[in-house]
Amino acid sequence: MSGHESEGPGGGEGRVINLLSLGVAQLQNLKLNIEQELNFYQEAILSLKDVQIKMQEAGNSLKSLCPEKKQLLVPVTPSIFVRAEIEDTEHVLIDIGTGYYVQRTLEEGKDYFRRKVEFLTTQIEKVQFIGREKSTVRGAIVEILEGRLQEAQKKSPKE
Repeated sequence: MSGHESEGPGGGEGRVINLLSLGVAQLQNLKLNIEQELNFYQEAILSLKDVQIKMQEAGNSLKSLCPEKKQLLVPVTPSIFVRAEIEDTEHVLIDIGTGYYVQRTLEEGKDYFRRKVEFLTTQIEKVQFIGREKSTVRGAIVEILEGRLQEAQKKSPKE
């Protein structure tokens, strides 16, 4: 793909568009669409990073648990804690989403959160790559638009 062609919407799927064949209005619409997509990808990255941090925190919490430690403070609200005693320090219940919980050993729980963090890292990298591609296309569109607008100004009679 040359520097003045763009792939269709969807991050590389679809048809190739020759940007030089588009008019100013079409380029402006395409630029607007790509900017909206870039905003979507930026929001997606922030959401994924938020979930990634929560998974890291959960994994770190499991690392701090040890079979000998039977008592801990449990948060009721961000500023209120109650003292609790753990009956089974070898197993944990993990929220896997939509109200489902699974019981795992402490080591299996640590591994679960490690794998989740790795998966989220991969997804973030994929979305960042798509965002960089879209940003490059946006730059090409802006470059062509500026050239077309300068041409139009040169052609219009000076008053």
